[in-house]
Amino acid sequence: MYILYNILILIVLVIFIVPYYTYRLFTEKGFALRFKQSLGCVDEEDIAKVAGKDCVWIHGASVGEIVATSPLVKQIRKEMPERPVLVSAFTVGGYNMAKQIIPEADAIIYFPLDLPFVAESLVKRIHPGVFMPVETELWPNFLRAIRERHIPVMMVNGRISEKSVKNYKYLYGIWDDMLNTVTRFCMQSSIDADYIAHLGADRSKIFVTGNTKFDQTYAEVTPEDLAKYRFELGLKEDYPIIVAGSTHPGEEKVLFESFKCIRKKYPHARLIIAPRKTARADEIAKLASHYGYETGFRSKMLEKSGERKEYPLLIIDTIGELGRIYAVGDVVDAKVVKLMTFGAFAEILPGVDGLIHISQIADRRISKPEDVLTINEEVNAKIIDIDLENKKVSLSIRALLENNADEDAAEEAEAPAEEADSEE
Repeated sequence: MYILYNILILIVLVIFIVPYYTYRLFTEKGFALRFKQSLGCVDEEDIAKVAGKDCVWIHGASVGEIVATSPLVKQIRKEMPERPVLVSAFTVGGYNMAKQIIPEADAIIYFPLDLPFVAESLVKRIHPGVFMPVETELWPNFLRAIRERHIPVMMVNGRISEKSVKNYKYLYGIWDDMLNTVTRFCMQSSIDADYIAHLGADRSKIFVTGNTKFDQTYAEVTPEDLAKYRFELGLKEDYPIIVAGSTHPGEEKVLFESFKCIRKKYPHARLIIAPRKTARADEIAKLASHYGYETGFRSKMLEKSGERKEYPLLIIDTIGELGRIYAVGDVVDAKVVKLMTFGAFAEILPGVDGLIHISQIADRRISKPEDVLTINEEVNAKIIDIDLENKKVSLSIRALLENNADEDAAEEAEAPAEEADSEE
């Protein structure tokens, strides 16, 4: 099965990945480093602090997973200050976010492509003490290289969708190998725990530890920070501000249609959009012009001094700021479109006072803008605190590391005895 998987990976690499990466290499600033490190070409100085030092290697694919990684790294630093930490990301956005919000990491790199020779080479060079994939970042060849070196694996912030349950079944023996490689599954919810068990994971290895995204602190905003953001974005306090984060193609059109209706009742309302990919900023501004909205760009407004112009639409085309900019909003949606049509659930970003946590109002629907503000007042101080769960996770990591060290010591002790027996 691995042979078939690797043949398919090589075909995809040659036909799709290499041309796509080559195109991005010449058109996207900063992509050269990803191209290089994705092929396993990581410079020695980039991993000098973690290679061969039993580091904790945490991997998150993109921005969302890196946000979930941040509180884990902080807790590991607190519980095990002597243990070096390596963070890897798969996307440019994830890598840049890690650089901004995880200063505690000893090294940050791009995760290698799942080619057998690439994965094998990098795992051999770094040889972590434990590998921690965030959510469902499981790669067959990489995990095979990890398993061959008896390195413990702990899935953190584990999440399995219903679609994934169906797709993973097609991996047959490879999926079983990956599951058997994982020493501990720390899942976001009981539903995720049931899914992973249904897929074949040992229930004795499964634990529900919650979603670590709700424990991040990089988005905490002081009154001074809030005033600074309002000034830099040219915002006042006498009109409603709507923030839509992580938008995808097609969603902005729905936003603008809804915003047009909102402006009929609130003519001075402001809309802030933070696209999932900042490269789409000009595309969104062009679409906005069809609706008659003049656009301000966060990056350009930062370059100015003094009073900023008040734009009806602001686009956040910078990395790592969205979590804090949510604080300026009166209506906030991290999932976007349906809230703007006032038929969906509100969402919170933890650390930002006054926003709403989806798990706290899961049965509350919003029918009009005022409903959001009313609910805001009711749950203003209800921010989920999972410090205890993070501590449990970090203690689990320590236990895995110590257990692995004991096993290595036992194997070393057995080796001379076996040699003596063979001589006799």
